[in-house]
Amino acid sequence: MNAVEFFWKNRNDTDLISPTSPDSHQFSTEVLNRNIAWYISLRWVSCSILLLYYSVSFLPIGASRLIGIVSEGSWSLQLACFLLVANTVFYFVSQKKPQNAFLQPQVQMWAQIIIDLSCIAIVVHFGGSVGTPAPFLYILHIALACIFFPIRLSLYVTFISSFLYGFCVLFEYLGLIPPHAVFAARAFGSIEYVASGSYLAWHVLSVTTLFFLLWYMVSRLSKVIRLREKQLVVAGEETRKLQIEKDRYSTQMTHQLKAPLDAIRSNISLALYFDRDKIPAEVVGLMQKIDMRAKGLAALIIDVLKLSRLNTPVTPVEPVEIDFDELVWNCIDELKGLAAQRKVIIDHAIEKTQTIGVPDQIQMFVENIISNAIIYSREAGTVTISCRFDLQSGSTVFQVTDRGIGIPSDKVPHIFEDYFRTKESVCHNSASTGIGLAIVKKVAETHGIRLVVESELGKGTTVTAMLQSSNTETNRLQKTERKEGTP
Repeated sequence: MNAVEFFWKNRNDTDLISPTSPDSHQFSTEVLNRNIAWYISLRWVSCSILLLYYSVSFLPIGASRLIGIVSEGSWSLQLACFLLVANTVFYFVSQKKPQNAFLQPQVQMWAQIIIDLSCIAIVVHFGGSVGTPAPFLYILHIALACIFFPIRLSLYVTFISSFLYGFCVLFEYLGLIPPHAVFAARAFGSIEYVASGSYLAWHVLSVTTLFFLLWYMVSRLSKVIRLREKQLVVAGEETRKLQIEKDRYSTQMTHQLKAPLDAIRSNISLALYFDRDKIPAEVVGLMQKIDMRAKGLAALIIDVLKLSRLNTPVTPVEPVEIDFDELVWNCIDELKGLAAQRKVIIDHAIEKTQTIGVPDQIQMFVENIISNAIIYSREAGTVTISCRFDLQSGSTVFQVTDRGIGIPSDKVPHIFEDYFRTKESVCHNSASTGIGLAIVKKVAETHGIRLVVESELGKGTTVTAMLQSSNTETNRLQKTERKEGTP
């Protein structure tokens, strides 16, 4: 069978970038937290590199001569240990909700920047401030600051980097701190600091100029990208508003259509009940066809109303704990008439389970999956329904299997699209609205339900849904498992 997994995230991205000021690029707390997490991950890599460099000191002298790297003292080990401790603190602080001003993401970000630049200054000093490419470590941090932070903040990072590098070279030139280098000639000897003051001045000026040129280019590019992001956010918000208006219009239109349809069906029923003998057989057949078409259109209107209510709820509804097994039994009872009409046998293995969600929406979700299985089964076929709690994943597993017409493998990824119907489904059931699975998708999106659809053309379909289980159910089954495992 061809199996396709579906999982839709119900997420609103409009709050990631504040659209208030196009030039300030003020980021939301979520974006700042993401940037902080990225820097924490990068810092683990830096610790690993420092520890790897320290391990050079344990190599034989011949191997050190071969690779041309000098490991002086234990500065890299001390710096790695400091970063490990600092990064651990940063990690645990970032996982907590800010209780005071010192734990705000902006403060965390500045603390990390200051510590990072200070550590880079140490690496630049011991790595060779003039004779090696060590100063270019600042370039990486400046570029990341331009990408992750507002322009003004990235400029501050560039200034701090320039001052730290300039003072490092100045202190070495004045003899306040001894010069070092990680690279040495094959003939090991003392590292002499022979550069003149004018050369050092031009060198520092060139490097700092490169810092600011890089800051200017990357920050300009970042600004353009952020402006495009904001335009996309605004366009997305406009699209969302238009979608809401469209759904409201659909709701009004369907309400207006439903009343005359009900009147038509009522009049046809009355005419056929009281005057059937007086009406010619051809007219009776025509009226029955009209009633059938009106019934199908009424079903479409009801589905459109359900979908529009899911898309634009009148009032927000809080999820509650649901006895999922009872809800499934209710859905089976409601669909027994449809199953009897199609001579479909419903086989079930329903265990006591619970989930969290909006009851009406979860019921629509279950009803549509089961009714689809019944409708697209062959006459006298069997539909198997099961629900259980999966302790390993901690979720409620709901599964429906039919042995019906199946779905072509290339069509399975599209079955949850609005009004989508395969050629086989149209031939099997021309009265379907094509909205039922769109309702399933919307409920799955809002409730974080993961779906797996396995289907083979001509052999049947299995739909497996993993719903969020309640804590009560999880604790109950864990206690049961522990008791059963106790001798």
